[in-house]
Amino acid sequence: MKGKTVLKENLETNIYELELLSTGDRLRIGNYKLHSRFRRVVNFVKDGYLTSIVTEEVGRGPINIVIKGFPIDYVKALYIGDGFIAVNKNRFKINKNLIYTSKIDFSLEFSRNRYINNLHTLRDLLIFHSPERSLSFLLDERREEYFETEFERAFVNRIKAGAGKLLSGNIETGISLLKGVGYGLTPSGDDFISGVLSGLYILENLFNYNLTTIRDKIYKLSKTHNLISSSFLYFSSRGEFFERVKNLITSIIYKGKRDVEKHFFKLMGVGDTSGSDIGTGLFMTLKKGGEVWL
Repeated sequence: MKGKTVLKENLETNIYELELLSTGDRLRIGNYKLHSRFRRVVNFVKDGYLTSIVTEEVGRGPINIVIKGFPIDYVKALYIGDGFIAVNKNRFKINKNLIYTSKIDFSLEFSRNRYINNLHTLRDLLIFHSPERSLSFLLDERREEYFETEFERAFVNRIKAGAGKLLSGNIETGISLLKGVGYGLTPSGDDFISGVLSGLYILENLFNYNLTTIRDKIYKLSKTHNLISSSFLYFSSRGEFFERVKNLITSIIYKGKRDVEKHFFKLMGVGDTSGSDIGTGLFMTLKKGGEVWL
């Protein structure tokens, strides 16, 4: 047993060249407990607040810690201190230059025509390149053909009803129909709501709508016992975005078609359908505009 312990310590500290690539800008100090483990992510929790150690492939985020060279299977303990992070027995000093910025800069030059064209591009991408079981049937009913069983048809009808209610301003009914519904680690309905919250934040900052109260209300109604879903919803409601979502939003607002395409396909790498479902909620909210919520 002693030999195995030494081997594990060597694996963690000697064989691999470790490098801290990024720390989130919303990390909280404290000793964290292991919450869940996946192929590219290890989640920790402290007082209901999630923090994740992730691979480079997953990327940066408000609560993500990206470490190069660390075998994810050996990540077991996390402590965040004042100016440092301790993972297992490895201590990393937090470099201010490596702290990820989760907020979007809205001070750049904005073109409404470019923005509208990019929304059209996003719609086409969602319709033609989303996974079969995604919520992009909300944009093109032909995609409903992927849902064949009675249970799947009931799912489609519930999502359509919930999205319709929510986006027409009937928040309570819409959220009750969408919340916790669907496939995957983070249910499709929750991912859609996350996209809606992201869109509301963008509308508020681009066009000066006062939607803060609406965002807060949607978030509070949407919270579930699924800590991962609730964490995504929380940060979406605050406009503190994970890198893949932030890059897509930034490309829609400020860049051209090629950038929208590039970051769309990167977002598609999030979960089985999560990237597409977030994108669908985002698109439908931006397309709807801010007036319906006032």
